[in-house]
Amino acid sequence: EGSPELREILGQISDKKAEKNKIRKQQCQRVVSAPDMSSDQVGHPDTNDKSKLGDYLIGGVLGQGNQGTVCKALDTRTGTFVAIKEIRMEEKNSRNQINAITKEVELIQQLDHPNIVKHITTLYRTKYIFFVFEFIENGSLYDVLVNFGVFTESLAAIYIKQILRGLAYLHARNIVHRDIKSANILITKDGTCKLGDFGLATSVSRLSIKNLAVGTSYWMAPEFISGSVEEVTASSDIWSLGATIVELITGHPPLHELGPMVAAFQIIEGAEPIPDGISVELQSFLNGCFHLDPTKRSTAAQLLRHPWVAGDSSTNFTD
Repeated sequence: EGSPELREILGQISDKKAEKNKIRKQQCQRVVSAPDMSSDQVGHPDTNDKSKLGDYLIGGVLGQGNQGTVCKALDTRTGTFVAIKEIRMEEKNSRNQINAITKEVELIQQLDHPNIVKHITTLYRTKYIFFVFEFIENGSLYDVLVNFGVFTESLAAIYIKQILRGLAYLHARNIVHRDIKSANILITKDGTCKLGDFGLATSVSRLSIKNLAVGTSYWMAPEFISGSVEEVTASSDIWSLGATIVELITGHPPLHELGPMVAAFQIIEGAEPIPDGISVELQSFLNGCFHLDPTKRSTAAQLLRHPWVAGDSSTNFTD
């Protein structure tokens, strides 16, 4: 049963967890209490219940994305859990935001791949738009990194191979994710990795230099940071994938010790992002990711055939 002191400590921890969960739930419920834009769009008659959004019962906060909060919710029709991403529409930027969100809806509705988080539906309320996604049980690769420490190369390769499949699917449809990093790669209880957070994703045909002030500098490709090209392509995702691999095997993205602004400048200037002490195969893989010239970077399809993920040293991955 343990000592009274231990029971008291455990009780305090339990109380703190309960209070934290209560606060998280209140944060999500505060959002869904906004009036509906259309009861037909939301599809639930009980709009006064602050714990409900349409057919969904709102739980606690799962995390903060680039454009809004992500909450856990229960689908009362099926009994399954989902993740709901809320995006607030600021009045001063409402037209631009609506255009951006409309594009995001168009994009995510196209996607159907085992290594991409499944979009279920989109709900609308005054000043808010809600994306409903499948709920991924184990959080992100960043969470795994924090809880279990740096990855071995072999473990990282298992996950990266799956993400490459998702990227190859996106890039074949001219879609650039634009924010590849461990925090945006979710993992199921059976070890399946899925790309999430499509708040920055966009069709290549729509992406011009004026749209580049997004992403996280440690993971961003040099042309993405500097705006040195007229159009950003899928090769920017490949650079970010390389930075994510460095993050997984070292615990940090490239040049993290310099701070984000200095790191961004150094990346543009051609600083070496590849860490010491890695295998020849991984060095070769990262060389394909980290070409300063985006036209010379390997594609996702090519990297899927690379020995580091394919496990066959005789594979010609440049074809």
